[in-house]
Amino acid sequence: MKLHILSDTHGQPVIPHPAADLIVHTGDFGNGRRGAEAFQAACERAGKPCVFVLGNHDFYGENIDDLPRELIAAGAPLLTENRSLEFGGYTFVGGTLWSNFRQHCDGKKQFRENIALARNSIADFFYIATGTPLRERRAEPEDYIERFNAQLGFIEQFRHRPRTIVLTHFPPHPACIAPPYADSPLNPYFINQIDLAGFDYWIAGHTHHAVDTIQDDCRIIINPLGYHNEYGQNGYRDGLLLELPDLQITNAV
Repeated sequence: MKLHILSDTHGQPVIPHPAADLIVHTGDFGNGRRGAEAFQAACERAGKPCVFVLGNHDFYGENIDDLPRELIAAGAPLLTENRSLEFGGYTFVGGTLWSNFRQHCDGKKQFRENIALARNSIADFFYIATGTPLRERRAEPEDYIERFNAQLGFIEQFRHRPRTIVLTHFPPHPACIAPPYADSPLNPYFINQIDLAGFDYWIAGHTHHAVDTIQDDCRIIINPLGYHNEYGQNGYRDGLLLELPDLQITNAV
């Protein structure tokens, strides 16, 4: 089975690989829901099944809880907490994942500083909403931590399960940090720090820096198109295919 892997297309149309059995996108189709809807439509026109997670930009101008529910209700093969999908004998699980700002990795003082810096520096906290219509407000880092815990808790149920593919937008390990940003104080927002033992494949996005590495016997793959000024400079591989051993083909996506 061949997976066409990509992320962070930011408004550029996706052309499904003709040799792919499944198109896998790990978020940031554009700003707002239209990019994800256009991606799904492009896959349908090409006759290709797809599975995806939402990136932080996909929530701009949207509600952090309402958008996934609405897309799923409309038939989107979207991964989030309490929802896995089966395809070709493999289980796909994941979600945006968000960030916990290294809550359990840094000391309490550093953790508070991580949150404060992100709150003041990251556009998410100006453009993403949460809450009910009558009490809607801008999302806060604490909202991210709550959803991170819910999504990671669901993903954890699949640790050590064979034939599981994890998809998240936010990367799972510091090995995904782009070299130019090795010392950035914003890394606790951008890159999570998760024990990967017991997972075989973890496909992510968000960094705009291509990654294909092994950590704790887990293969991490990020294949981001990125912004126009990053084309040809961030390691993106057009038409990247991940080939997996063929199993019994049962399409539930």
